[in-house]
Amino acid sequence: YHVPRSWLRPSGNLLVIFEEWGGNPSGITVVRRTVGSACADVSEWHPSLWHIKSLGKPEMPEKPKVHISCTEGQKISSIKFASFGTPQGTCGSFQQGVCHSTYSYEAFK
Repeated sequence: YHVPRSWLRPSGNLLVIFEEWGGNPSGITVVRRTVGSACADVSEWHPSLWHIKSLGKPEMPEKPKVHISCTEGQKISSIKFASFGTPQGTCGSFQQGVCHSTYSYEAFK
């Protein structure tokens, strides 16, 4: 459940939970977090960290990657935009480019 911060006072709040049939309220936790978004943009031409560290030395080829994760107990609730192709725009306003894979979202499941 999500309780909007505007409903809360600085202290003295009372949370009343009505157990759903078959539910177990003992597993409920209260967390405070800031909801935001994260953006990542990588292309096949981006040097990988391995490439940067191995300049002037033999290197193993490695494809550029984006790693996304949350702290323990949290989860990514949605992916708003994904494109394996040539997306246009900036964080928060990306759009599909001329080249796009229809399977882009499937890669995140």
